[in-house]
Amino acid sequence: MKAEALGCSPATPAPGSGERMAPRPAMGPPVPDPIDAVVEVLAAGAQTPTVQSIRVSRPDARPFSIASGPERPYLEFAARRSDSEFKRAFFGLAPRDLVRIIGPRGRFFLEEDMPGVLVAGGIGITPLRSMLQHAADVGLVTPLTLVYANHDPSEIAFRADVDALAHAVPGLRVLYTVSEADPNWHGRVGRVDTALLAEAAEGRPDAMFYTSGPPGFVERVLGAAVSLGVPTERLRLEVFRNYEEP
Repeated sequence: MKAEALGCSPATPAPGSGERMAPRPAMGPPVPDPIDAVVEVLAAGAQTPTVQSIRVSRPDARPFSIASGPERPYLEFAARRSDSEFKRAFFGLAPRDLVRIIGPRGRFFLEEDMPGVLVAGGIGITPLRSMLQHAADVGLVTPLTLVYANHDPSEIAFRADVDALAHAVPGLRVLYTVSEADPNWHGRVGRVDTALLAEAAEGRPDAMFYTSGPPGFVERVLGAAVSLGVPTERLRLEVFRNYEEP
């Protein structure tokens, strides 16, 4: 099962979301996915009698993480609102609109035979939700923990679905945490740190750690995991750029 980024370009105006990186333990420039798009020729001209050059428009495309499990009869994507033209187009989409998708690509997938600690920051829940839907649909009993961090309770995307998955997946434990709590919030308050990761890893010996979210969030989770002695070969990551850290 893979929860990978899709390059999406509009047949009518289309979506935009997080940016993928190939799994690796350290931060660095993202590995771009190949582009498959129809673009407009802006200019054409002769450079020499035997050399022609053309200039084309940049395709308006974004990589997405799949938010639905591979057994589901649909693909689902999600993005957080911003003022960009691409996001305005995404939020304007309606049933029967058409979008163009390319993919899937990437290597951010669930190792089914290994215990797992899945750590989501904000919209980074999307690929981890895909993994957990897969675990539910195939009846996976491998011990898993989801740590899901957000700014405040109102920003917990897919909360009802995550709660349902906690009952549908026998080995799944879900730990929510928020940075800012309202009076009606009775759960954890605070950012993901070493203590919370240690709690998440209880009963999950030699677990694979998956983290997905904004760059600063992913960097912090990786640092906490390394401080717990997790080797780099058991770290998987997906980075969503241009999002605030929860």
